[in-house]
Amino acid sequence: MVVAMDLTFETAAGYYFIDLLGIICMLASIWLLGNQRRSGFVIGLVGATSFVVFGVLALSLFAIIGNSILAVIYIRGWIRWKPSTSTTV
Repeated sequence: MVVAMDLTFETAAGYYFIDLLGIICMLASIWLLGNQRRSGFVIGLVGATSFVVFGVLALSLFAIIGNSILAVIYIRGWIRWKPSTSTTV
């Protein structure tokens, strides 16, 4: 168990915990967007950018491409956001 924890910490620290930042931001983004909060797009963009940096450090072309596309989708969502006018009880 201790060996597994050391390995996990070393692996995460090797990427400066950028992957952890990305995961936290992505989960927070999903939560905020699910609650119809526009700030979810900004948090998601931070997460996608974190994963682009992670992709560069890990030399993963598909992580870079995929998260760059996701960043564009978050920007598009921010621009096209319209507040809900319906009231539900």
